[in-house]
Amino acid sequence: MAKSNWAPGPWTIIRTAQRSSKYHDNGYTYVTMKNEQGQTAHTNIEADFGNNANWQQVLEAVNDDNTVVIDDVFYKTKSGKIVLDTHTNQPVIDADSRPSIKSIVPDPERQLETEQRRNFNQDKLQSVIDSGIEYKNGRWDITPYMNKDGVFAEELNPSKTDNIDVIREKLRLKSLIRYADMLNRGFHGNS
Repeated sequence: MAKSNWAPGPWTIIRTAQRSSKYHDNGYTYVTMKNEQGQTAHTNIEADFGNNANWQQVLEAVNDDNTVVIDDVFYKTKSGKIVLDTHTNQPVIDADSRPSIKSIVPDPERQLETEQRRNFNQDKLQSVIDSGIEYKNGRWDITPYMNKDGVFAEELNPSKTDNIDVIREKLRLKSLIRYADMLNRGFHGNS
């Protein structure tokens, strides 16, 4: 790559997010990074593209709750100008860059957040199991709690005659049904 589009680093990965792709069935990873000069930039790493291998080690380290610092990346350019992210108006790092990892340091704050999310999701899953929602054929069977249009059964809606404890129980059960539905749609609860 031409030296003119070199992105002065090093760059610290500050956030990654999974997003849906409008081009492929698989989503992509939207990476946000900041350099020592305080500039923020983004890149998109899609599993279906060959450049995924260039970023695999970086993304794995970030996913393991580490702070990752990289260097040797380049701006994406078009007609000699740096491409800007359409949502943030910040520079885009060329996903074809081959970043070198400068450091990988465990991030105790992110590790604690991950552990808290994991514990919450395990507790929520146990509540789904305890509620009597059955797991059949690889899915949580929420059909007894929904009508044919996919709306909660009328019995789960609080009524004027319900006391506060009954209302709380109905809302708790609806929350568990929503969670089971999310699990059925692929939410794993660990991220």
